[in-house]
Amino acid sequence: MEIVPLLKRLTEAHGVSGYEHQVRAIVQESFGRFADQTYVDTLGNVVAVKRGTGPDPRPAVMLAAHMDEIGLIVRELEDGFIHFERIGGYDDRVLPGQEVVVHGRRTLSGVIGVPPPHILPRADRFKPFPAEKLLVDVGLPPEEVNRLVRVGDLITMKGDLIELKGGLVAGKALDDRASVVAVAVCLE
Repeated sequence: MEIVPLLKRLTEAHGVSGYEHQVRAIVQESFGRFADQTYVDTLGNVVAVKRGTGPDPRPAVMLAAHMDEIGLIVRELEDGFIHFERIGGYDDRVLPGQEVVVHGRRTLSGVIGVPPPHILPRADRFKPFPAEKLLVDVGLPPEEVNRLVRVGDLITMKGDLIELKGGLVAGKALDDRASVVAVAVCLE
């Protein structure tokens, strides 16, 4: 199995907690190549069964990983900008400038921004912004944003997996998706 290509597919897919269908399809396909049986249970978990050989009773082993990622959800629309809430544990300091994907009526690329310093009160110009004051800008006029985006739509980070020196990689959702790859390697 080629680990980096699988990790790339998994990390570049979108799958906020409770909405992992894109990732789930890749996981089921990957596990299915090596398992005797795969299925999705009522909670959306991918279950893969690999039967052992040898005399009974055979020991059983369970490996578990999770495939979700932290994300954002649309809280409010204001003058063509999107206010959001966090789903999971983002650090507010890393959010400004992040590229995002808004999963509305149509998928939209956007960027998380803050009001420019010249319109802020002098005391706030150099302070980190809390998430509740950050905005997503998709570059469309307000009426278009109102047509394409609704409160409750999901927002995920955009991020390609990049290969670093020394055989290392960086990207989004690596904590969860790397564990899925480890299970796939074990199945193989």
